Amino acid sequence: MSTWRRKAIEAAPELQGVLEAIWSPMAAWIELRIAFEQAIGRNDMQGARRASPDDAPGRPARPRPEGI
Repeated sequence: MSTWRRKAIEAAPELQGVLEAIWSPMAAWIELRIAFEQAIGRNDMQGARRASPDDAPGRPARPRPEGI
């Protein structure tokens, strides 16, 4: 399994089936963006954080504003 695919699945395991079927890292970003927007629409902040590129495994987390 490619590194980009493994990291995308780690970031959003609920999208594993979709991420295993896509063909490129760009397609993975598109799927993660869609998941992020859907989570925001549901007011699912945990889901949004999982799909957020700022929380990708191996990337240092940015400080979050108070209350988020």
